Order: sequence, then structure tokens, then C-alpha cells
Amino acid sequence: MIKKNARKIDETNEYYRVCPYCQTAFMAIHLSRWYCPEKHGIRNYCLNRHKTKIKNQKLEFEYEMGLKPDVVELPKVEVEVIGEDIRQKHKQILDALPFRRDGTIEIEVEFLEQKGLNFNAYDSRGSLPNHPNLFYLEYGDYYLMWSSGKKIFITNQNNTLWMQNY
Repeated sequence: MIKKNARKIDETNEYYRVCPYCQTAFMAIHLSRWYCPEKHGIRNYCLNRHKTKIKNQKLEFEYEMGLKPDVVELPKVEVEVIGEDIRQKHKQILDALPFRRDGTIEIEVEFLEQKGLNFNAYDSRGSLPNHPNLFYLEYGDYYLMWSSGKKIFITNQNNTLWMQNY
């Protein structure tokens, strides 16, 4: 099958090229193309494969020469340990909220901050099943998630149907 813009291969033409990756002859559309424009239906297939191959060879050489350490040390992060007094304070704040019948509430962030809820001190953090980029925070028996604007959606652990709606 001949492509629309396919050119007849002419070895004397300045646009004639042989792909350095797969050794296939082709006619380039412009003088800066050195790899096949498409292979197996994927644009720049040979170019990307060749770049990956060169990158891996470079990494192997650097490790052999001792230029890069085998183990990369991660920066140390200080983690704030949540004490029982902070947990109790969070539980008291959340227990006092006027929840709807379905066990949920949407409330202003400023109100919770004024009451003393620390958004950096939570039990755990998880992502929503349908949206891995959206996170919720777990405070004891409650889940908190950013809602619209400066509001937070809060529910208890017994009511997890809301996760499926997001």
C-alpha cells in the first residue's frame, strides 16, 4: 500500500536516507530527518527506540566507570508524629459538626482552621478509586476531601458510597 505523500526512492536524491536504527531506505520530507518517519504505524518509532538504546548504554557506561552511585540516597524528610492529644482534638472538632442524615457535610476551610483542625496532621491519605489524582485525608473515623472553592466535604467511614460518585 502506497501512502499519500510517499516518494519514489531515488538513491541519487539528497533526501534519500537509510535509517541508522533499522537500516530501511526511505525518502525524507526535509533534510533534518535521519530516522524513519513511521514504522509499525507509530510515528518516530526508530528515533525513540534509538534514543532509549543510547540512553541505556550511557547509563551502563557511567555505572561501570563509577560515575554514578548504585544507590541513590533520598533526602530525609522529617515526619511530624501525631500524638493522641491531637487525635482527640480532631475527633472532638469533627464529632461536633452538624452532619446531614446521610452522614456528610460540606463546610468552609476557615471554620475548621479556626476550630483548630490541623490539615498537615492526619492519620492517612488515599486516592479516590475512579480518580487517582484526587485525594482524601483520613482523620480517625472521618474522611475529608476538598470540594468546591474553599469548602471541604466530610463523611464518616461508614458512608463510603460518596467515593464512587466522584
